[in-house]
Amino acid sequence: MSQNWMRHFELLLLDKDGKGIKLSDLKVTFQIQKMPATIFNGFVGNFKAYNLSKKTQDRILKGEFTRIQVIAGYDGNQDETGNYPDRNVGLTFNVDVRFTISGRDNPTDTWTLLQCIDAWEGHLKASVKTTVAAGWKYDDLYSLGMKSYEPYGVTTGTIPEFPATEFPRGRVLYQNSSELMNSISKQCNGDWWYENNQVNIVPDDKYIEEAIVLNSKTGLIGMPQQTMGAGVNVRCLINPNIKLGGLIRLERYSPVFIVTGK
Repeated sequence: MSQNWMRHFELLLLDKDGKGIKLSDLKVTFQIQKMPATIFNGFVGNFKAYNLSKKTQDRILKGEFTRIQVIAGYDGNQDETGNYPDRNVGLTFNVDVRFTISGRDNPTDTWTLLQCIDAWEGHLKASVKTTVAAGWKYDDLYSLGMKSYEPYGVTTGTIPEFPATEFPRGRVLYQNSSELMNSISKQCNGDWWYENNQVNIVPDDKYIEEAIVLNSKTGLIGMPQQTMGAGVNVRCLINPNIKLGGLIRLERYSPVFIVTGK
């Protein structure tokens, strides 16, 4: 039997101390999408949890929980020892809660909606206001930017080997950290984005980790579709190993493609 069997789903709401509640046993609908870089360089998700208790709903609407985590995948079959050797489960979404609202679909079904955005608080508030002495390099600027993100829980993801150029003059930095990351990524001839509350910078000719093989046994749904821009559209089952900036190998259909949010 394929490892894509027995779907696994956990939805966690966490407060600033990392404590919270799990809503996995309730009906939850959601949609997650990568926003265009011209709007916001990260992921946005809308989650609807149905028929919560009044107490739980009040805790959510009052802003007690500041972060949402989604752990998803497939457990596979259980072996004789009670383990799941084919389990493919991982963290797929780890972001800030932006706002919450509640409503009702009918006389019996209520819902609570949470809009969640990657590194939202850090994106809005983190900034770098300092000077760097002569001899600075791009990795120095990156370190300053990441230090400004620390109070908001944004950490380092995938980064390239920065250019080794040393600049002979000092420089004044007075800008949002997101603007600084955008400038650094351009110097690396690449893209940057937030994902799971991390900052990633990947050059256009590089990728993250090894290629993920997709075929009929590993979750590929239907036939891949070639796009006008020399890309390909693919549908597949949940796979927490697929990342933006990673590689997908489509067996029997095409060569390797880089997963892109452009």
